[in-house]
Amino acid sequence: MLSKIKKLCQKQQAHIRIGLLHLALIVLIGSSLLTFGSVLYASYQVQRAQLIEASLDSNYNYAKKLAVSTDDFLVSAQKQVAMAAHFAAKFYDDPALLEQEADRLRQQTDSFNSVVIINKEAVVLAASPEALNLVGEVSIASGIDEALLLRQPYISAPTLSTAGNFMIFISHPIVSEDGEYLGVVSGSLYLRQTSILNRLLGNHYYSDGSYLYVVTKDKQLIYHPTETRVGEVVDENWVVDDVALVNSGKGVVISQEIEMLAGYATVPTTGWGIVAQRPLSAAVAPLENLMYQVIQKTLPLAFLILLLGWFGARIIAKPLRSLAERARSMDVPETRAEIQQVRSWYFEAHELKKAMLVGMGQIKKNIDKLNKDVRTDPLTGLHNRRSLTAELLYYESHQMD
Repeated sequence: MLSKIKKLCQKQQAHIRIGLLHLALIVLIGSSLLTFGSVLYASYQVQRAQLIEASLDSNYNYAKKLAVSTDDFLVSAQKQVAMAAHFAAKFYDDPALLEQEADRLRQQTDSFNSVVIINKEAVVLAASPEALNLVGEVSIASGIDEALLLRQPYISAPTLSTAGNFMIFISHPIVSEDGEYLGVVSGSLYLRQTSILNRLLGNHYYSDGSYLYVVTKDKQLIYHPTETRVGEVVDENWVVDDVALVNSGKGVVISQEIEMLAGYATVPTTGWGIVAQRPLSAAVAPLENLMYQVIQKTLPLAFLILLLGWFGARIIAKPLRSLAERARSMDVPETRAEIQQVRSWYFEAHELKKAMLVGMGQIKKNIDKLNKDVRTDPLTGLHNRRSLTAELLYYESHQMD
């Protein structure tokens, strides 16, 4: 029977080629890698989301700040034009004084690239600088025509002037003391050349691809770092579409085939939209270095954890391995003593050890009983012929010695 048990154990061992220690190490390493990877992935996603949200908030707040600054400038420019219109009404019939007033308005600040004073028939009465040679000409600029028609303070949409400049006009009506409408004073801002508006918006271009642009309610660019795009109408851009509805907000948008983080706000006076945006890749770029540092600093600790895990698994597996090795030689008398010496310090190993000792005792008891049954008569209990033969052989062998 012992030989059968031994053969059965050897047969099962042939199919099981991995030990408990190796299995525990595989589970430990696999679970550690899975946990480490999950933590890194979750950290990456959380940090990425925070960086994106922070960049969106930053662009949105920046756009709002510039919208307020631009609105303050436009309000200030309107006041300057209104004061010039007030003075122009007093000496409306004096061309020299009108010319002086146009020069004063243009030169006292750098708000305007050019200034014109026009009567209600759209004839230019004075212009600064004189190099424009507009005095006596009939203005055909759509921004001037609209100001003359509205007869109220007006900021025009981007338009092409008679001199071929792409510009906007800030105009104010000239009204005499008795309330007669006389014409308009209009200051221009060039959109494709240096102006205060360019300086106000143009000092915010960053090396990482961040920039801002300004669009009208008609989706027309009036400022862009790439000057050739000024005047272009922007389509298929949900941010520009939302700005056209005089909304403010933030979000991710595809611009020129680049994923951008955009914040946008409107200028109250004109309804223009100021859009500040940054490439998504630039916003999350610091995260790659951060994750590299996290991995670099975590690896020593992970190695230490694996080392401790290996040591712990070895201690746990040692009693079971010793018992498994003794199970191969349960037919050897010394095996029982060896099993008793195994340190089964935890419950499972202790119970397995106890079961093996009980099993071996039971097997020995059964074998002894079988030997007794083989050597004795079942009816009388006396030794039979086989027992007597064995005794004689034993006696003869000892006599010979």
